[in-house]
Amino acid sequence: AEAILMAASHNPDVLFLDLGLPDMDGIDVIRQVRTWSNLPIIVISARSDDGDKIEALDAGADDYLTKPFSVEELLARLRVTLRRLSLMSSDVGADKSVYTNGRLRIDYSAGCAYLDGEELKPQIAPGIFGAAMLTHLFGGSAGREGAALQLGGSVASGLSKLFRLERDDRRVLIMAGMSAVFAGLFGTPLTAALFCMEFESVGTIFSPALLPCYLAAFTASSVSARMGVHAEGLPLDTAAVLSLNNLWAYLLLAVLISLLGITMCKVFHEAEHLAAHHVKNPWVRIAVGGALIAAMTFLAGDHRFNGAGMDMALAAVQGQADWYSFLLKMLFTAVTLAAGFKGGEIVPTFCVGATFGCVLGGVLGLEPGMA
Repeated sequence: AEAILMAASHNPDVLFLDLGLPDMDGIDVIRQVRTWSNLPIIVISARSDDGDKIEALDAGADDYLTKPFSVEELLARLRVTLRRLSLMSSDVGADKSVYTNGRLRIDYSAGCAYLDGEELKPQIAPGIFGAAMLTHLFGGSAGREGAALQLGGSVASGLSKLFRLERDDRRVLIMAGMSAVFAGLFGTPLTAALFCMEFESVGTIFSPALLPCYLAAFTASSVSARMGVHAEGLPLDTAAVLSLNNLWAYLLLAVLISLLGITMCKVFHEAEHLAAHHVKNPWVRIAVGGALIAAMTFLAGDHRFNGAGMDMALAAVQGQADWYSFLLKMLFTAVTLAAGFKGGEIVPTFCVGATFGCVLGGVLGLEPGMA
């Protein structure tokens, strides 16, 4: 685990890795690093079996050096690896400054972002704001943070293009813009800065952005507070008493909530996939989704499951939640996001977790508000 953290935080040019690590096997380190980085990995190990070499190379290692070895051989293999990396970089050419993630493509050299091949312009910011307002006005189950992050990133991207900033400066400005709107919404500057830095490049932290992001977040939070926009919170008037008698209950609760989180991610992803597959026209998809939300609200008999769900979360902290609340909130949110409405998943996730914990806490003999 320490090797992975060092690779993520130090951003090395080459990773020399021994397979016999004290806390985890080197093969697992290779696999995890390969999920977020293409940095060259040279294995240095006393394991000389062909099976070990093949497993390491198949996992993503670029070379395998068996102990003992000479310094000259190590340097020669390093030169080969770096030469190969240099050739690959020259083949990519202009694409070195292009970041691609699914349907999203960001060209840092040109200062442009594209979604499904269409350029995202700064003028999209008012559209994001209006779409989020319409989502909440007509009962969509979504938060506000998703639209806020897009809004901050869009404005910051436009400014970076206007002032012709370099690639790293553009990254910092976009992260600072997202940090500002997140902190202005939730009133948590440090959390906002760290969240947006992680959000921008999953698995790594771009350390030069820490101070700008925190300053932007702190300023936005202070300005929002002075203008009377107070962040929503969950007051806790109870304390958890951990003992040997209830330790098993808290451990079980943690496992079940983790499984719930995994289920939510899969449900949201599959809902968006099914909606896009069966209703290809986005306008029709929004209309169908809106009709479904209206019908589900009518069948539920109240409006608790519309909106972000903070009221339900507050009630759950006070020990008030129906056993089915978390299921319906998850369903409402999945339909809302799959239909194409704008918003976020964080606050609805708070609501789902709070209501689930409240109900399960009562079953396990724990304080429902704390659970």
